Amino acid sequence: MTGVQTCALPILQVEKGRFISQFNDLELVVDGFGEISLYSLGKVHIAGMTAEKIRDMLTEKFKPYAKEPNVVVIPLIRLILRGEFGKPGMYRFSLNTSFWDMISEAGGIDNSYSLENMFIMREGEIIYKDFEDALYKASSLKAMGLQSGDEILAPRVSRISFRTIMRYLQFGSSILILYLALLNKKSTN
Repeated sequence: MTGVQTCALPILQVEKGRFISQFNDLELVVDGFGEISLYSLGKVHIAGMTAEKIRDMLTEKFKPYAKEPNVVVIPLIRLILRGEFGKPGMYRFSLNTSFWDMISEAGGIDNSYSLENMFIMREGEIIYKDFEDALYKASSLKAMGLQSGDEILAPRVSRISFRTIMRYLQFGSSILILYLALLNKKSTN
């Protein structure tokens, strides 16, 4: 897990009415030490904890500042999208995000053939999935088995279209006709 999203938390205040912080729809990134920063409330170690345990711990942490804090924890994974995406880069997604929504967030795919040749790089290993099926069924990232740190590559694919083949054939037949015309003229002289 590389990120935690907290939702629906109140503005926290001390008894004297002093503003501490607002934790509403906030995305918190887990640092290299397995901690998240709650700003003025300090850092909290969450590495190895389930979403439920994190929620319970944060609820207890906020109780001195709010009567009934409502904490929602949504684990996020970090994915790197490379290649023919409209906006390649690093993104954080909930595991419940559909593959369709992930591609939409990344600006779509520039080349329709890239979907057929798309693959995952995980720790130097190439993993192939049926991305077309996942797209059309709107499979979740969890159902696809994606993990934090995965790279999804949509390679640039050059396919020859029917129009291109026809142009080559026309060019080749023009050369052939020119050659035959020159042979015919040479044989008549």
